[in-house]
Amino acid sequence: MKTEKICLEGCIGRLVNVMLERCVPSESRRQEIQQKLNRLYVQTDFARTPSSQSRKILHTLSEELGSADLYQEVKDKSLALAWQLYERIQPKLAALPDPFSAIVHLVIGANAIDYGTNPYLTLEEAERLVLASFDEKLDPEAVRKLKQRLDRAENILYIMDNCGESVFDRFLLEHYAEKITVAVRGYPVLNDVTRREIAASGLEAYRIVDTGDYAAGVCLECCSREFLDAYRTADLVVAKGMGNFESLEGMGFRDTAFLFRAKCPVVEKLLGVEHLSLQLIHQDADPCKKNAIPGV
Repeated sequence: MKTEKICLEGCIGRLVNVMLERCVPSESRRQEIQQKLNRLYVQTDFARTPSSQSRKILHTLSEELGSADLYQEVKDKSLALAWQLYERIQPKLAALPDPFSAIVHLVIGANAIDYGTNPYLTLEEAERLVLASFDEKLDPEAVRKLKQRLDRAENILYIMDNCGESVFDRFLLEHYAEKITVAVRGYPVLNDVTRREIAASGLEAYRIVDTGDYAAGVCLECCSREFLDAYRTADLVVAKGMGNFESLEGMGFRDTAFLFRAKCPVVEKLLGVEHLSLQLIHQDADPCKKNAIPGV
């Protein structure tokens, strides 16, 4: 997916403003940092993906604010909330007539715990959105295809997204544990999962790789050899969250299932869907591209 002007001026620009207001009391210092970031905005290559373009902006913001992990406290609170909900939801799933469909609704719905697109999100609002996901619309045929692909696949790469959401991913992961590799971000970015949050998410039993990068998505040409090897050998990629969709949509290197909430006007317009709707989108690999992965 190509970058549009609104991608940087909207989501990223709004996030930058919020973080500057929260962390920098001096107006002159805020203006100084903003000027540095503005020079990066000018260098935007709109032919590339939003995550590849925002990665330098977010990394520079973190460096200027003197913190390697601006969202550490938020991530920890999100995980604590998720575990409280997990204990309440777990017994309900088994009683539902179609537990797999319910799990898919839940792991997508939990994508509401996202402080990247909504820096003002409260944990109470996140809880309401997660619990409401059971009743939200989702194409049943897409759900059936996901189960078929997961059952048939021999090597699955599961690319994580937000903390909090990661706890609910366990409901799906545990059914395919023997053939799944879990991928996380290489460095802290927004409230995305890194290796630091693996144990707190209850995922320490899985094989873990990280992107080796600080993009809020997957920038293949910037990823670690470890991640690229896992991506190359996967016969199915499950990509959670809108950042991963924006990164890998249209690439065609691997059979991919995208699971996310639509939270960006550019994505909503591209897909013709409603704001905050649940999305499960299948992308088939292009046979001509299977051996053309950047960096491999």
